[in-house]
Amino acid sequence: MNRSRRKKMLKFDVKKEIQLRKVSDIILEEEFYARFEPDQNLINQYEENIEAILLNKNGGLIQISENNILIDGYHRLKAIERVHGKDYEFDCLVHLTDNTDYIELESYAANPKHGKRNSKKEIIRNIQRLYAKGHSQETIMQRLSIAKSIFYEATKKQREGDKEELERRAIEMYLRAWNTQKSIANELGVSEGYINKILTNSTNGKYEDKFWNLSIEDSNYSKCKPFRYNIWNLDKTDKETSHFGHFPVVFMENVLLYHTDPLDIIFDPFAGDGITIDACKSMFRRYYCSDRIVKPGREKDIKEWDVINGLPDDLPKPRLAFLDPPYWKQAENKYSDSENDLGNMSLADFNGAMNKLLDALKSRKVEYIAVVIRPTQYENDFVFVDHIFDFHDMIKDQYEIEMRYILPDSKQQYLPQMVEKAREKNVCLVLNRDLVVWKLDKN
Repeated sequence: MNRSRRKKMLKFDVKKEIQLRKVSDIILEEEFYARFEPDQNLINQYEENIEAILLNKNGGLIQISENNILIDGYHRLKAIERVHGKDYEFDCLVHLTDNTDYIELESYAANPKHGKRNSKKEIIRNIQRLYAKGHSQETIMQRLSIAKSIFYEATKKQREGDKEELERRAIEMYLRAWNTQKSIANELGVSEGYINKILTNSTNGKYEDKFWNLSIEDSNYSKCKPFRYNIWNLDKTDKETSHFGHFPVVFMENVLLYHTDPLDIIFDPFAGDGITIDACKSMFRRYYCSDRIVKPGREKDIKEWDVINGLPDDLPKPRLAFLDPPYWKQAENKYSDSENDLGNMSLADFNGAMNKLLDALKSRKVEYIAVVIRPTQYENDFVFVDHIFDFHDMIKDQYEIEMRYILPDSKQQYLPQMVEKAREKNVCLVLNRDLVVWKLDKN
């Protein structure tokens, strides 16, 4: 439950009536019991005065819910069982509800009214139980008849935890760039001013090492391992480069390091596994990630959207657009068999779709556009197609290249029979991807 949205003062209109029950019918639910353990001396006292108990002169009727959950009267119930056994039938006051909120509140509330009162430790435990289940301060104080000082003493750590969780969620939601401060405030049930305060604190280093182990001053280096040259080579055994199309998170962190600042908005319309999301959280960037098919487990962070239909309506202006599209023939039928899948299109249609996307980004004056793609060769009967030049031709009217990075792949990209075929044709196999970052020419 969202703890910032605590249950309001609960008001129940529950009817009660006297009904017969056997001792064996009545159920004790430990989570609703107001004490740490029963008082055996008190049971003994009730046992000695069993007739008064049965005449309801000592503590009143035993109270239960309509589904026989004990609300009040455990010690009296056990005294009756000792004297008359489990099959003994007697009058109970039945609350005609099975609502667990009601049962728990009534169980805790009944104790101060008669019998042996709870110890302070038991009262604190009961307050903490109710608070953990989302009940409001008003409800707890009124139903348990406690002072504000006791409530604050009992819930201090929980309230601190609530505050920290609220701050964490607010920042987490803000990094998803489709959220506004107003929408976050509405979702978390707090004021817009409070959200603004949290976000302001997040940019002055208050939350350093608290949520993402970073502050604005050192966020560029707290997580990222910078490459100092433009050939980004990982170990040959690195699992992140061993399968098709994967872009290692350390690569994305370096893109963010060299071409963006904290809280910049990053747009990734081919989000896939969510590497951009992981890097943005690590580097404290906001992100708008989408894909035509969202992988299970990424639904909160990735919007379902096919970018060939245009930019999403709620996309705020990004500072950097990162494009890692399906690599034409290299991705044919790897993601789907749809003719609208970029990997299944002809080269002309693929380039046409990319040109349309780039035109949309250019119209938004996006400052940086980054494209990662591998030249097509093996899948095109060894005819070399260098896609990065096609992208440059589409964008060069408004953008200039800021940097080109070479990303060597693992040899595991090719099976032995592929290598043998290349040997027979006397050609070298492509073993790298290009990552080019263009910057808007503002002149």
